[in-house]
Amino acid sequence: SIAQLGAYIALCDDRFAGKLPLFGGLDSARFRRQVGPGERLDLEVEMTRLSARAGRGQGRASVNGELACSCELLFVVVDAS
Repeated sequence: SIAQLGAYIALCDDRFAGKLPLFGGLDSARFRRQVGPGERLDLEVEMTRLSARAGRGQGRASVNGELACSCELLFVVVDAS
């Protein structure tokens, strides 16, 4: 879910119009609590680096303000054609 949100954020940037973000990996992933059925998972991604060909961001997932997961998201961008 964090990676999907990161891809959406990248596609909202005009520099990536007509491009396709590809998942590059997760670094420093920490899972702090289990998320159960019926709990609402709130996602945050802050892009820390965006270039013409790649990006990096910090992702967080929480339930009721309690951190469930955090990670560093990596992706590359290619032409969609």
